[in-house]
Amino acid sequence: MEIREVVATDRAVPVDFTNKPLPSIPASLQEFLADVINREQIGAAFAADPASCSACVKLPYPLGENIGFLLSELQLAWLREQREQVFSSMHGIAPQSALAHIDSWFAGLHSCPLPLLVARRIECLLAANSFSARVWVAATSEKGSSN
Repeated sequence: MEIREVVATDRAVPVDFTNKPLPSIPASLQEFLADVINREQIGAAFAADPASCSACVKLPYPLGENIGFLLSELQLAWLREQREQVFSSMHGIAPQSALAHIDSWFAGLHSCPLPLLVARRIECLLAANSFSARVWVAATSEKGSSN
């Protein structure tokens, strides 16, 4: 067994994870994951089974970063349907009641195929520009063959 001396320093050394390429994933997904704290796990999961990955969603995480989740085709369809339902039901709601309305929707869910954090934070995905910035959808060619 090799023993190495560890030297402590009082200097902060910046670490740049964005320059480390993720193998076997589309460039568009790599770019999307640049500010995601679990990008290596997402990349590895996508590379292991690209045919089952239809999308990736990223949500704000404490301290200004994002956390990502891969979604299947079923999960993406459910997210789109529920997002539309929540968005349509908010017409006429006072702005100060919007979060309470979303809480009520979430509390009324009987089942949810998504990671609960994604459903719980659906407000981050309601605006059209938010959805396109926070959800990466795989092109058919990027998902690989489903054979």
